[in-house]
Amino acid sequence: MDRRSFLAAVGAVGATGVVAGAASVLADSTDYDVAMRSNAFAPVESKAIDVPADAPGYIPTGVPTIEVEVGEPVTWLNTGTRYHTVTGESNAIPDSAEYFASGGFESEAAAWESFETDVGGGGAILPSESYTHVFDVPGWYHYYCIPHLPAGMVGNVRVVEK
Repeated sequence: MDRRSFLAAVGAVGATGVVAGAASVLADSTDYDVAMRSNAFAPVESKAIDVPADAPGYIPTGVPTIEVEVGEPVTWLNTGTRYHTVTGESNAIPDSAEYFASGGFESEAAAWESFETDVGGGGAILPSESYTHVFDVPGWYHYYCIPHLPAGMVGNVRVVEK
């Protein structure tokens, strides 16, 4: 192996270690409520709940779910290596609630259109970036990641009164 090939190989291995190390540091951070990685939402343990039997029928059970109080900000941090979105499902949020989606879209249709037509995917949260939303209306909210919806990347937020 010549010197240039050797240095390229060593550099690639070193860069992989740095990326893995950075992802590990991000995954250990507590500056978020939900981690996004490997096509999954992963709530921090202190906010994670199981969906109770009396949840509305539009809230799926067996998916990552957090509980927060009205007015409490919720932060999703992309701790993975792929881009993700947080996209509220319009039919699965309280009637009087403001729509939410990374990218600040006013509707689910606008979030999808932007993601499909904008360079880089409108609303995409890049690795190590975050999205924060404050829920002002109590109730149940269901959301998903647009590019990873087919893989089942979905989650719920239960917002309760203080």
